[in-house]
Amino acid sequence: MTFFLKRVLIFTSIASIGYCIVFLLWTNLVPFQAFKKNLNYKMGSYGSMFTRIQEADTTRDVDILVLGSSHAYRGFDPRIFEEYGIKLFNLGPSNQTPKQANILVKKYLDQMSPELVIYEVYPGIFQGDGLESSLDLIANGPLNSDLISMTISLNHVKAYNAMIKRLYMTKTGQYDAFN
Repeated sequence: MTFFLKRVLIFTSIASIGYCIVFLLWTNLVPFQAFKKNLNYKMGSYGSMFTRIQEADTTRDVDILVLGSSHAYRGFDPRIFEEYGIKLFNLGPSNQTPKQANILVKKYLDQMSPELVIYEVYPGIFQGDGLESSLDLIANGPLNSDLISMTISLNHVKAYNAMIKRLYMTKTGQYDAFN
């Protein structure tokens, strides 16, 4: 029995490493997106999460922190609040579920120390799996153990592929070089 378990463990390890290598070769060498249906890795895409995360890393002492779905990032314009002397920071991507909000709160709440947190909740969010927001956060958000745990708990091939791509881009310096 232990011989069998050892073989399974060895096979699983080699297959996982092999998958990552083939996946990264495929994503970097095949030019057609049609052949990459299980890779939705979009840095700096719509919603401007990449830019907002970069700003969040240096932002301190806000009056209001906004989280939630696209209703949050489209509905709370910091420029309007600034006209009234209120410093608002918006961390709401499309389809943000409580899982993604929790990652952002853990990372930025103490640093920003807001007087008020607005968490916009769209009821339809609770029906979805949170894949869209997770992919946006994997591609553009803070890379930490909470993000990796969220990816594993989501248990979706697109999330795993996006995380493999993110780890590769971070390790090779491509993530930091993105503007």
